[in-house]
Amino acid sequence: MPSGGSTTDECRTAIIVFEAVAARLGGIAEARIEPGYFDCGDLWPGVGSPPACIGERIPPGTAMHGWASFEGTDNVAAITLARSLTGQLPSASFGPWQGRVEAFVVPPVGWVMP
Repeated sequence: MPSGGSTTDECRTAIIVFEAVAARLGGIAEARIEPGYFDCGDLWPGVGSPPACIGERIPPGTAMHGWASFEGTDNVAAITLARSLTGQLPSASFGPWQGRVEAFVVPPVGWVMP
């Protein structure tokens, strides 16, 4: 962890924020969270051709993404978590996690939650 970072469990904090964002959409049936952003903006990986791009460089601990399915609906939420980085690594500090719903739809045919 950068020396200016907080001493809280950042993974647990990210999970709490992810669940809070998802819970606004209904009762969560299943969730999956991964580090970084959605690869090249692809919300539904594994369906169709992979996007042709070079992923952006992301300082560790500043971004996560994931999906949540819900009870009583076929809709799945694609959710991004990010937090600001103040200063330069290795002595930078992080702001709080912020979550955003990128989509809340029935995923493309053939998509399976990673």
